Amino acid sequence: MQATATDDPEPHDSLHVTSYWINGNGVNYSAQDRELALAGPCGTDVATKKYDECSFSHGYRQVAEFHPADRFWQFQWTEAGILLIPALALGGVAIRRTLQPRI
Repeated sequence: MQATATDDPEPHDSLHVTSYWINGNGVNYSAQDRELALAGPCGTDVATKKYDECSFSHGYRQVAEFHPADRFWQFQWTEAGILLIPALALGGVAIRRTLQPRI
């Protein structure tokens, strides 16, 4: 969870999963809902760092979920294992049915 206003809450080489805003009570908000809720006290110029600081002062926090870059190969090997097991099973069934003598 982001505690201060920054340009990008995720590392540049990470894999983005999702991002959203929460208020002080932990309720999820989309960016549009946050803009509507803060239009009065913070203005409407959402592209400025001042707007983000105002959002944080009103209890809103940006949550960015991502996978770090150092997990890339772990994901690749896990996915390969998940796909290799059924492929080997189906290949075994195909070979067994092909080599079975026909009556």
